[in-house]
Amino acid sequence: MNERQKEIIAIMEKERNIKILEKIQVMENEDHHKKEMMTINIDHLITNKDLTIQWEKPKPLKKEVMLPSFPLDSLPSVVSNYVKAVSESTATPIDMCAVASLAVIAGTIQGKYRIRGKPDYFEPLNLYTVIIANPGERKSAIINAMTKHVHEYEREINKERQSEIDRQRIELNAKEKQIKLLEDRSKVDEAYILKTECRELEAEQIKPLRLIADDVTAEALTSLLADNDGKLSVISAEGGFFDTLAGKYSNTVSIDTVLKAHCGDSIGVDRRGRPREYIPNPTLTILLAVQSNVIEGMFDNGTFKGRGLTARFLYCKPNSMVGHRGFDTIPIKPIYELTYRDLIYSLLEIKNDDPIIIKLSAEATDAYRLFYEDIEKRQQEGNDLNSITDFASKLHGAVLRISGLLHCMDYERLINNEPVSMVTMANAMDIGGYFLKHSMNAYNLMGADDQMKQVRFVLRKLEQNPLEQYKKNEILIMCRNPMIKVTSDLEPILEILIDHGYLLETKPDNAKRSGRKSATIYELNPLHFNF
Repeated sequence: MNERQKEIIAIMEKERNIKILEKIQVMENEDHHKKEMMTINIDHLITNKDLTIQWEKPKPLKKEVMLPSFPLDSLPSVVSNYVKAVSESTATPIDMCAVASLAVIAGTIQGKYRIRGKPDYFEPLNLYTVIIANPGERKSAIINAMTKHVHEYEREINKERQSEIDRQRIELNAKEKQIKLLEDRSKVDEAYILKTECRELEAEQIKPLRLIADDVTAEALTSLLADNDGKLSVISAEGGFFDTLAGKYSNTVSIDTVLKAHCGDSIGVDRRGRPREYIPNPTLTILLAVQSNVIEGMFDNGTFKGRGLTARFLYCKPNSMVGHRGFDTIPIKPIYELTYRDLIYSLLEIKNDDPIIIKLSAEATDAYRLFYEDIEKRQQEGNDLNSITDFASKLHGAVLRISGLLHCMDYERLINNEPVSMVTMANAMDIGGYFLKHSMNAYNLMGADDQMKQVRFVLRKLEQNPLEQYKKNEILIMCRNPMIKVTSDLEPILEILIDHGYLLETKPDNAKRSGRKSATIYELNPLHFNF
């Protein structure tokens, strides 16, 4: 092979190597592009996963309205000063503190006084009240501030009683042991005498004072009333009490005690293996600060509404201050705290064997008569209270009770046995008007058509069992009831929840690739549901 041939071969080898290198480069570029595209697609999918659902706060099922604030000037200064101070200190609506003050005062005076509306008409001075507020509204702070002096009084009394309680318990235990020994020796007559003495001791036995209960069962509520001379308050910043009444522990609605204790009807309960509990004139005050869904459950309970439990409550829904609260707040002035505490203690110290009757002045009676007649006319067909006659028919009684409570807040007038003045009755009527507007709003929100009741029912079930997503059949199984039996019953309800932003309907990606019909997935809005 000559030099020229070698040179040609070398050139050909070089060109072939260049082509191979170019081909490799092209392949590498294509592979890199494919990788880039894959990365872009993956990033796109991830981004889409993050950005597909851009949640917003869901719309209320019914339009919220601005309601009037509590008429603070209607309360006597001793109470109004403290109410305003607590409201400013906690940065909470004045309504919450004011309504709580009415319930707390009612708890201190119930069973000791009754108020006369006319010669043959009387009302006790206990109240059933509900504050409707969302999480973060500082309900517990209000309850604690308004009730702390009642708890303080209870502790002091029980500390004084403890030694006598211990002595009586030891004496009873000793006699019961003696009875057992006498029975073992067949000394029936002596055992009978000691048993009689034990019954007398039990009847006279001093028990710890209980002024306020929290989450209490219906059976325990009756026993607490019996142990505390028929007087008790249930005060809580949660709605568990309604769940208990609805049968959370017993699977049976138990509201007899609560219904009877509102108006003072006697309560008698026989239980196996225990002495009969009889309460001749029970008085119960209730103050619950709960979320809207608790009230929805209360209104949707047919037994609660059918037997008049919902109509016995005064409803308050303060305008929220969340998002407008400052860091710096005004501390409660000691003088306001002291005068409020003194009033609480003075009312708790009142001991009446039988309730004393508070009377109305002639002017107060005239004003109350006009209020009664106005409320009565407004319940006629076609008028604004015709749809809530169960509540409206009890409002005049609630206003009479409130006038009695306002009168008791003016301690000097109370102990001097003065009648309720025209000014006090006018203030009670203002407060009654406040409760009427708030209660009408609650009834309007909760008393919608049957479909909206089912929408609230499904929403409440999802709130109680929150997951990030549900299949339609899973929601159906969880929410099946006489009104929601099959998928077609559920679908319009889910559409409403989607329209309001509580749910989002999606399809799983794998179903699209397989070509099969897939189960619909419903994503739950994380801005509303607590996973």
